[in-house]
Amino acid sequence: MPDTLIKKQKQALRSEMQTMLQNLTTEQRTANSAAICRAITALVRASPTIRTIASFVALPSEPDLSELHASLPNHRLVYPRSLAGGAMHFHHVNDLNQMESGFYNIPQPLDNADTLVVPAEIDLFLCPGFAFSESGQRLGKGGGYYDRLLSQRSPSSRLVGICFREQVTQNLPTEDHDILVDQVISA
Repeated sequence: MPDTLIKKQKQALRSEMQTMLQNLTTEQRTANSAAICRAITALVRASPTIRTIASFVALPSEPDLSELHASLPNHRLVYPRSLAGGAMHFHHVNDLNQMESGFYNIPQPLDNADTLVVPAEIDLFLCPGFAFSESGQRLGKGGGYYDRLLSQRSPSSRLVGICFREQVTQNLPTEDHDILVDQVISA
């Protein structure tokens, strides 16, 4: 399938998912976010090799994972910091109140060399997206930030797509650079 057709299909699906996400109630988001956090906590506790977890600060349309700080106090949680040119770094964050506004007003860690964590040190990547397929295909926001960063991860790390159940589909349009997730956690 030609790349331009795939890009159009992806953009149409992003628009469709954005509309669907806007229709979720606050109560649905809160309850489903809590269920997703419980599932992530169970996964991590069942996997003793997971010590460093790449999370994300939720946009209004995404599951809120902030309770992972309370449920996984002995794990190192790291968050993305987007840079000019489409690059992304992860930084260790103890307190979500110590973030600054980044690209698109998304909260991100302060630029501090002492908290920088290289992708190879991350055991579990919790990946946001507009949609995921049951086979692990991921439709991101379209900037390629995660795909570029995930290409630098350790082969032993796990990639988990995080979304609301309404975002899970049978199949997604993909391109060669799109990286598959190992599993999807949704509620």
